[in-house]
Amino acid sequence: MSNETLTQKKTKKGIKTLIIIASILLVLISAVLIYYFGATHPDFYLVATKDFQIPGLNTKFVPQGLDYDQTNEVFLVSGYMSNGETSRIYIVDSSENFKYFTLKVDGENYLGHAGGIAVSGDYAFVVGDGFLYRFNFKQALLLENGQSIEVIDYFETGNGADFVLTYNNKLIVGEFYLKGKYDTNTEHHIKLSETETNYAMSYIYTINHSNTCGLQSLEPEAGISMGNKIQGMSFTKDGNIVLSSSYSIPNSKIYIYENVLNETHFTTTSINGKEIKVYVLSSENLVKTIDSPAMSEELVLKDNKVYVLFESNCAKYRLVNRTRLSNVYALDI
Repeated sequence: MSNETLTQKKTKKGIKTLIIIASILLVLISAVLIYYFGATHPDFYLVATKDFQIPGLNTKFVPQGLDYDQTNEVFLVSGYMSNGETSRIYIVDSSENFKYFTLKVDGENYLGHAGGIAVSGDYAFVVGDGFLYRFNFKQALLLENGQSIEVIDYFETGNGADFVLTYNNKLIVGEFYLKGKYDTNTEHHIKLSETETNYAMSYIYTINHSNTCGLQSLEPEAGISMGNKIQGMSFTKDGNIVLSSSYSIPNSKIYIYENVLNETHFTTTSINGKEIKVYVLSSENLVKTIDSPAMSEELVLKDNKVYVLFESNCAKYRLVNRTRLSNVYALDI
């Protein structure tokens, strides 16, 4: 065989190798482009409009909790700092001016998850890492940017205490469940059928700021059984229950349920040896599911719209997300 023939074969083999490598690279590049630019979420944007900009995204702040104070006409956005600094609570007014303050617990800076926030009169609640904290919100409004306020009292709730909201003088403290990573107490597991089990339990308390932690009792008076990966809960203008479900970079889900608090969808369970009524959210009372951008967090009802917070464009996650939302969105559902 001549040297020319060998050279030709080597050249052809090299060309084939280059074509294979180029084809693989093209597929990978296409996959990346489709991932980053292929998300549309038409059902979400059909009902959602961009609202105020989420504060702190130019820092290490990771937004988690959202509430609205009707009296002072301000939003509150709570969250933790990915670099381990003191957790923050931002106050955002109607002109989108904002400032933040921090909490102290027993004289020490609060470094916890700050997973949810809810205002009740002159006070506010923050939850995270299994605890509920109460502080004087009226005093917090007077703080200068970056100042801190000591919490009044706190207690361990007995569930995950990952999100919180107020509803008809009730405080609802919810938890997040993800099998193997964020497991919950087996007392919270409610089997609904052979194919459906709820693993998360929200606790319901009556608000009474004359008592410890602003609650009539530190024992829950009832519960709400719900599904996996719930980051926040609110209500629609018609009273239906809305849940925000997400984890990591897959699409979020906004679930809308009938208001089971007014119905007979309940069972009972034993919590700390006490039998309590448990309202059940299930496929039977699910009204609608809205496919949504990744990393939805807490929700709040304002002016008949449900506002939803996202953490997708914080410094910790923005490089891996294809939908990097910098704003809270208002949903007309």
